[in-house]
Amino acid sequence: MGIAKGIGVTLYSTEEGVCGIESIIPGGVAQVEGSLQVGDIMTEVNGVPVRDTTMDEIHELLSGAAGSSVTICAARTMGEASEEEEVRAILFRAGVEVGGEDAHELCSDVTQAMEALRSTLASVKHSLEDVTLNHKQ
Repeated sequence: MGIAKGIGVTLYSTEEGVCGIESIIPGGVAQVEGSLQVGDIMTEVNGVPVRDTTMDEIHELLSGAAGSSVTICAARTMGEASEEEEVRAILFRAGVEVGGEDAHELCSDVTQAMEALRSTLASVKHSLEDVTLNHKQ
């Protein structure tokens, strides 16, 4: 039994040095926050470019104390024209006791906290948009 700390994704890498999101763990931080999607190609972690970086190095960049933040920049292919969109996500790492009886309860608590944080951030964004519109008038 141990503590797993992370953002709730599994990754893949290619021979071309690309690291992408293979899956998003249900109830995990990335799923609750909602910015990242399966297929997104990670370009930076905390400002560090990750192309041609080993999976061990990427895992090291993503790991940290539960509750600490990690900023991820990713590229997402959009539509038939294969246009790329840049995605930026700020996630707060969660720690879950793997194999423990309390893991499910802890995941639920973290999920609720992340949903509350996401709601708060959406409200702040809306307020800032209102201030910007009023300022322009």
